[in-house]
Amino acid sequence: MSRGAIEGISYWNILSEKDVQKLHGSALKILEKTGVKVDSEDILGMLADKGCRVDRAAHAVYMHEDFVLDALSKHPHGFVLRAVCPENDCYFKAGKSMIVTTAPGRSTVDITTWKPHMPSKQEFYDYISLINGLDYIDMHTAFPWAGFEGVPECMQLIEGFAAKLRCGHKALWEGSMVGNHRYIIQMAKAFGTEVWMNTNPTSPLTFSADCLEIMCACCENDMPFSITSGPLPGVSSPVTIAGTLALNIADILAGNAIAQTLKPGSRTIAGSLILALDMKTGGPQFANAVSFLAEAAFAQMWRYYDIPCAVNSIGWSNSKTIDYQAAYETTMAFALQAAAGATVLPFAGGLTAELTAHPLKAVIDNDVAQLVRRIIQGFQINEDTLALDLIDEMGFAP
Repeated sequence: MSRGAIEGISYWNILSEKDVQKLHGSALKILEKTGVKVDSEDILGMLADKGCRVDRAAHAVYMHEDFVLDALSKHPHGFVLRAVCPENDCYFKAGKSMIVTTAPGRSTVDITTWKPHMPSKQEFYDYISLINGLDYIDMHTAFPWAGFEGVPECMQLIEGFAAKLRCGHKALWEGSMVGNHRYIIQMAKAFGTEVWMNTNPTSPLTFSADCLEIMCACCENDMPFSITSGPLPGVSSPVTIAGTLALNIADILAGNAIAQTLKPGSRTIAGSLILALDMKTGGPQFANAVSFLAEAAFAQMWRYYDIPCAVNSIGWSNSKTIDYQAAYETTMAFALQAAAGATVLPFAGGLTAELTAHPLKAVIDNDVAQLVRRIIQGFQINEDTLALDLIDEMGFAP
């Protein structure tokens, strides 16, 4: 059996059925009335041929409901991501999978001073090897650090991906910058494996040329990819959770529609990174009620669409050290999103605000993942487990 598959689950639904339909309808209205910006003449033409209204001067596409729903019907819904070692293949299915990954950081920390620093090559390779031995971490996320010492910025992700291919055994997820997706996809194919790539539309409602280039490359090479929208309430989306969710869903529905038009059956994953705005600093705030609520609702919505989803805010704390604060902030987020039915949970090893990660925390988080996975599986009530005959045989206390 592939990694990630899970049975016997009863998820926490934060939204009523009426709420689900309201968000769904609102996202469709956004796509038909406001539309999305698509920075590719070729894709604008392709969408026009499919009956979408296109304003070429504004690079805007207005997607009607039937087009969006037809694209949803073309999604495979359940699929496998092949790993470096076949026994670690991962199964993606909304409501039927729980896949735990590492959470990335730009750098590591010195656990005696807690000062961040770029890892050495040895530290990077050792972290990849460690993940091989952590049974409840199912796959590698993008990075897990943004490269290592002595590597030019343009080569950091490529060298990091090479490390995963050389000594990693598990399924691979990778980011992209400065066009390196071309090399990462070809490296994966040369190893006879697959890689899940990030594509990130710019919220609100904008698909840049770079984002579309990665989508096209994944479709051409039959690689899965996430469409990850990161609206910031009060900045790039309405300040309300409901408005942010409607916009977030619209971003991803549009991305899936483009993907299924490029290649019907494309293995897309809905991705979210919803963070609250810190009104004192103007920066994003991690481990907060807005993120917890919004991403739990996000997970429920993509179970409704029967498309796998990844909730990306859960792996980071506001703490600078591996301490009680880091433990409760990340574990609470992880457990809530698992209970809400998120397919992919980038959790293990993450520390401070998407800036740092550490292998020591990944070891601790591996134990947390084991516990949460067992809780999510629940328990059965039937004639065998009720054990009424045994209770009758035991009788009263002596």
